[in-house]
Amino acid sequence: MLRTLAALAVLGAPALASAQPGSTTRVGFGVRLESSPISLPSQGGFGAAPSTVFSVPLDVSGVVRVEPEVGYASFSQEQGNQERLGRQTSLGLAVSALVPANDVTLTAGGRVRYVRSRNELDFGGPDTFDQTVSALAVGPVVGGEYPFSRRFAIGGEVGLEYRSFSVDEESDPNDDFDASSVGTAAAFTVRFFL
Repeated sequence: MLRTLAALAVLGAPALASAQPGSTTRVGFGVRLESSPISLPSQGGFGAAPSTVFSVPLDVSGVVRVEPEVGYASFSQEQGNQERLGRQTSLGLAVSALVPANDVTLTAGGRVRYVRSRNELDFGGPDTFDQTVSALAVGPVVGGEYPFSRRFAIGGEVGLEYRSFSVDEESDPNDDFDASSVGTAAAFTVRFFL
């Protein structure tokens, strides 16, 4: 995982190095609300909660955006004597080309992220279900944003992700498994620049 993040940082380094003196490089703070976050496989029937992702966009020369990110989602549900709890955290990096087009800025690039999910199900008796899922997701991302000012932009993005999962069933180690999938992700983005 760290090697993959380091590789993406190295791939973005030439763009950073090509920044001309006097060019615009800006840093900011971003929030991304994912309408369809990574759905982690589960034998406990857990649904996915919308994920909130915080990022630090670094636009270099108005040409490239390097954006490290951290995300979090949680959900809980009570039904009768059953209680379900779930938490999901993520750490990732996106690198995108910036393409100004009329009044919007289009983005095209890729994202890699590591996701860890913890799911718990209490049946109201001695039986419980505990599951930990780790996933690596990588894929292309395209989007667009409308800059309301030099410091504030709202936009959206869609992406295709290849996901590789490792599932650890703590209540029954014989149920551990690995899986992979390909899926889409969509998000609403808000970014503030300094």
